[in-house]
Amino acid sequence: MVDPGFIFYQQQIAAMAAQAQARAQADTEAGLLLLQQQSSMTIPPSDEES
Repeated sequence: MVDPGFIFYQQQIAAMAAQAQARAQADTEAGLLLLQQQSSMTIPPSDEES
């Protein structure tokens, strides 16, 4: 017989791993989006400040 606590523990680890993977993927996509925005910007509009 398998310990129910052990199964619960395994499920918690699997959920945490999936969450971490999803967060890492979101960070990567956000980073790529930021890079695309930065590379598409040629000169920042600095004359709006003055």
